[in-house]
Amino acid sequence: MVLLCGPAAATTVPELSLDQQVGQARLIVKGRVTATRNVLEGSVPHTEVTLAVEEIIKGQAGATVTFRMLGGDGPGDRRIVVEGAPRFNVGDHLCLLMTTGKVPIVGFNRGYYRLRGAFGEPEERVYDVSGQGVSGVDGRGRLLRTSVPARALRWGEFRDLLRAVGGQ
Repeated sequence: MVLLCGPAAATTVPELSLDQQVGQARLIVKGRVTATRNVLEGSVPHTEVTLAVEEIIKGQAGATVTFRMLGGDGPGDRRIVVEGAPRFNVGDHLCLLMTTGKVPIVGFNRGYYRLRGAFGEPEERVYDVSGQGVSGVDGRGRLLRTSVPARALRWGEFRDLLRAVGGQ
């Protein structure tokens, strides 16, 4: 049996400006996923994710951060898939804007950024949860996106934006 679940309104997640994302975050880290595992909270499947912290932009963290996201494999053939939720795989290189509560990523998925190399460059570029490159911020603080990898911000540029709006 496969059970598909999502937040109300078909996983419609309001856009958040970068200022709003940073303001809601208690912790902003860059790191690599080192482990994932399925766990039950009561009878509800969750995925537990462990991230090896490489850099802290805001807040305080140890060498690793572990958190849980709704969804995953449960007993028997029970599985919960939350449409629009970030997916985590061992080896993923990420920047996460994290908060407290049942949904640890700011704005459900807005605070999830994947870092990927491009064109043999030494510095990775930044992509949002949908896979679009983050190319900057407009005059109202909203993130601009691109489908052209060479136009996506490099990690250092994105880190500088995060710090400028309230990181450490």
